Amino acid sequence: MFTAQEFIKRRRSIVKQMPDNSAIILEANEPTFKNSDTEHIFRQDSNFYYLTGIEESDITLILTKVDKTVHEFLFTEKNNEHNVVWIGSRLEIDELKDRTGVERVLYNDQLSMYEKSILSSIENLYYDYESFAEPQYNRKLIKLNEIKAHYPNIRSVKNAQQLLFKSRIIKSSSEVKALQKAIDITAEAVLRAYKFTKPGMFEYEVRAEIEYAYLKNGSRMPGFPSIVAAGENATVLHYVTMDTLIKKNDLVLIDIGADYMNYSADISRTYPASGTFKGKQKDLYAALLDVQKKIIHYAKPGRSMKDVNKKTTVLIGKMLKSFKYIKDESQFFKYYPHSVGHMLGLDTHDVQGKKRQQPILKKGMIITIEPGVYIKEDNIGIRIEDDILINDKGNVNLSAGIPKEIKEIEKIMGA
Repeated sequence: MFTAQEFIKRRRSIVKQMPDNSAIILEANEPTFKNSDTEHIFRQDSNFYYLTGIEESDITLILTKVDKTVHEFLFTEKNNEHNVVWIGSRLEIDELKDRTGVERVLYNDQLSMYEKSILSSIENLYYDYESFAEPQYNRKLIKLNEIKAHYPNIRSVKNAQQLLFKSRIIKSSSEVKALQKAIDITAEAVLRAYKFTKPGMFEYEVRAEIEYAYLKNGSRMPGFPSIVAAGENATVLHYVTMDTLIKKNDLVLIDIGADYMNYSADISRTYPASGTFKGKQKDLYAALLDVQKKIIHYAKPGRSMKDVNKKTTVLIGKMLKSFKYIKDESQFFKYYPHSVGHMLGLDTHDVQGKKRQQPILKKGMIITIEPGVYIKEDNIGIRIEDDILINDKGNVNLSAGIPKEIKEIEKIMGA
């Protein structure tokens, strides 16, 4: 799905943003341990994957722009007999060149020498690190502080995410295809949940059906921890315990997304455990679905996510007031405490950093639209979420094929 030419184009876009006499350093993720000597499933750092497409640890990418000349270096670990026997072979140098388009691929035993030479001759450094963790526990921040101390010639040090996020925010046709595949896999998972859910089973049994659909269709893992929340549990936004018995009169809220080639879908649906929407649940669901449709229609190029959020709060405020949950529309936050959406891509909450960005919508962006209401006193939580590609004319709902109309859901559930 991704070619070496696409990775070359992405790297050129990054280097173009850098001033002369600069370097950017990105490191692959390290394996993380679940316990003892057992590792979690490896998932590559999103920025490193975006520029290389490589799914291995112990690799460093360095791009330099000195005297207006660009050089690319990739440093990797050598294969050794023990690892080949126990975990398999790593990609060899020629394979890395073919996949990434990087010409200078060397082994890690040369990294220190090259890094020292590069860092001694530049004035600007872009280093990719995550700022959320405490500095004393963040290996990248520790390394960055060492670089600052040892290379006084480097006058400017910035987080490489500033450059990468500008490029990642607009998706290529290949990225859209990868996301569409992740969404299509998630669609099958939603259908399995509709068909499988019955009163008297546990939430985790529904989760099992959802994640079976992922593995069966080529997704190695969820893009984020699956949420299956019944009844009152659905009023907890990121409920992940999933150990509660589903009751006959419960609404079940699922917030799920398959990972495909490191791109994550993000879909929410809410449906009745009994197979039939009834009473206040039905009325609230229908009203919220109407809000979501209006917001999807509203999301167009030139409008910002701030505009989209403001429009949503106005509509949900009116909706909640009509149901007499609030007296004033400005009190919506009591039952709707989150924003209406976020960008989507290699990260579920894509290219936004610690402070959520609210950018102007442009062609090629992919966002979620996910209004919700959470009525704890009535044990009702409803969220309806779709993945939206912004285009010239407005947008395309990439998850439009996942049923959300009341009659569609009831028919699938056999009501």
